[in-house]
Amino acid sequence: MSSIAESPLRRLIPLFLLSIVMAYVHTNGIARGWYWEYAWLDLLMHFLGGVIVALLVRWGSERVWGVRFSLATVILAVLFVGIAWEVFEYALGLIEVPRDVYIKDTAVDLILDMLGAALVALCRRNCKTSDVPRRAETPSSKNQAPNKSQYTNSNVETRITPCL
Repeated sequence: MSSIAESPLRRLIPLFLLSIVMAYVHTNGIARGWYWEYAWLDLLMHFLGGVIVALLVRWGSERVWGVRFSLATVILAVLFVGIAWEVFEYALGLIEVPRDVYIKDTAVDLILDMLGAALVALCRRNCKTSDVPRRAETPSSKNQAPNKSQYTNSNVETRITPCL
C-alpha cells in the first residue's frame, strides 16, 4: 500500500487547506462585516477562488480524464464556476447594493476569477517538461558510442519540474 506522500492526492492537500482558510475568511467576512470593512478582501477571495478552481480542474483533467486541458478550457471552467457563484449570491440575497454597483462588482469578481485561473495556467506552462533519452544498458553498450537505434520510446525518461 502506498503512502499519501506517493499518492497523486498529495497535491490536493494544499488546495484543501487553502479552501478551509478561504471558507473561514468568507464566513467571518460575512458574519463580522470584514467584506465591508476591507473592500480588498472580496477581490482577494475571488482571485484565490479562481486559483483553487483552476488547480482542481488541472488536477482532475490530468488524473481523472488523463488529458491536459488547454488554457482556454481552464479559464472557461473557472468562469462557469464564478458565474454560478454570482447567481448563488444573488439568489440568496447576499448582495444588498444598487443594481449598477452590483453589475460592476460582478464583472470585477469574474475578471479576478479568470486572473487567478490565468496565473495557474501560466505557472503550469512555465513548468519545464523535458524528455531525457536513456540508452538501453547492456553489457556490450557501456563502452560503445550510442547510436539512434538505442533510443526508443521505452528508454525515454520524462522529468517534470515541481510546480503548482
